[in-house]
Amino acid sequence: MAELQKVKAVRDNDGHWYVIPQSKINLFQKLLARNDEQAEEWFINEFSEYMTGGDLNSIQLWAEI
Repeated sequence: MAELQKVKAVRDNDGHWYVIPQSKINLFQKLLARNDEQAEEWFINEFSEYMTGGDLNSIQLWAEI
């Protein structure tokens, strides 16, 4: 079974939702701030697996309340 980790729900400049590990927030923001092909390619390679594919509620979320 996969280990639970802290995540953050964030959106890119086009409004797509991602649920990414907390440890990658700075990289996510840094790559979005850059406006060049290399950054875009790196962003896609690094974060496409975390994209929700639509609405944030399209995936199962868990919370400690």
